[in-house]
Amino acid sequence: MVHLSYSPTNPYASDFDGMVFDSRTGNVSQTVWDAILWELSEPPSQELYLSFRDKNLMSHKGLLEEVLLNHINQQLEELATCREKISMLDSGSAPNLDIIRQHNDFLTEVFTKVKNNPDNWTMMR
Repeated sequence: MVHLSYSPTNPYASDFDGMVFDSRTGNVSQTVWDAILWELSEPPSQELYLSFRDKNLMSHKGLLEEVLLNHINQQLEELATCREKISMLDSGSAPNLDIIRQHNDFLTEVFTKVKNNPDNWTMMR
């Protein structure tokens, strides 16, 4: 499976403050949905994108959700693989192992919250 990637012309993908999931609730930001829709629609300009955004978000919601859910599932699989590798390491040979483990656990928790938040998946209710 290929990672979700964004073109350099995607103005939403470079909004690092907006390309987030809420770590408490698992809500997906509007910027994430916009970045995915931009990639799928490949508009010639942001003005044209914005003029059709709401209509396209509604008509392509199922595809957007599928793309994001595939990305989340892939991230969770990779985090599980990392967790297995981390469990085989000796903390004496890896001084930052506790921080790495905590970070992996945090990311797993956030991606799981996103996946389990029914507000994100209107087509899958």
